[in-house]
Amino acid sequence: LMCIGMYMLLSGRNKRHGFIVFAVSVAYFAVVTGLMGKYGEGVMTSRTFGNLMQDHSKGFGEVIKTVLTNPAYFITQLFTEEKFVFMITMLTPMLFVPFITKKSSRLLITVPFLIMNLATGYGYAFNIGYQYVLGTTACLLYVVVINSNDMSRETFRKVVPAMAVASFLVSFGYASDKIYKIERYLDNTEKYDTIKAYLDTVPEDASVQATTWLVPQLAQRKEIYMIDTADSENNTDFVVIQTDYMDDWKSVKIEKLISDGYWLYCEAEGQVQIYVSPDYEFKE
Repeated sequence: LMCIGMYMLLSGRNKRHGFIVFAVSVAYFAVVTGLMGKYGEGVMTSRTFGNLMQDHSKGFGEVIKTVLTNPAYFITQLFTEEKFVFMITMLTPMLFVPFITKKSSRLLITVPFLIMNLATGYGYAFNIGYQYVLGTTACLLYVVVINSNDMSRETFRKVVPAMAVASFLVSFGYASDKIYKIERYLDNTEKYDTIKAYLDTVPEDASVQATTWLVPQLAQRKEIYMIDTADSENNTDFVVIQTDYMDDWKSVKIEKLISDGYWLYCEAEGQVQIYVSPDYEFKE
């Protein structure tokens, strides 16, 4: 939003609105990150931009310091092999049109893509298969529209079909790489159906903690929390743990559950264990 506000301000489209958007965004960012740092666990700056921080205990100021004092290093973080492949995958369907313009103010709208997807050291942020590309893609598509509007009619008629073909080829190539997931499901249908049947025994009015990959299947419950550490409080009606692979923390978590009086409600051996609180009252 800061970048969008700066674009509006510098392009002359609506300077007053641009200034308001920019100022409000800066204030909101400062307040929210401050509150999360004081009352929560922060905004995970070190996870997302740890590659640009010498002292991981500090905030965004440390990131800005690195960018300003060591720009060469910053550039090396933008163009690693993985990020280059990601950039090609993202921009080929758009034929790199977001960066083809004589109006430099429009490049401000591409800055979120550079910062959030390319500057980061967090692997999922530069993987098109995850949600981290959603907002930045919207910005890029907007720039495609306004830059295309500057093209001659003849150029436009050539570029749009080329974009369609490029989009199909990239999408097909990306999707074909995921076929193994369908094959894995078909090869293990009985296993997954068994797990689902056990999860369906958890009442819909119950509060639940569940390990990462089981959360979507239990999302219709009254309350649901993801667990990936043994430190979480045992304060829900049910706790569901995937056991086809056992990390050390899961064993510790199970020991704590049992010591807190939770009992094994049901189990698909080697797949999933479901524990229930001693305080939970089943409805007849």
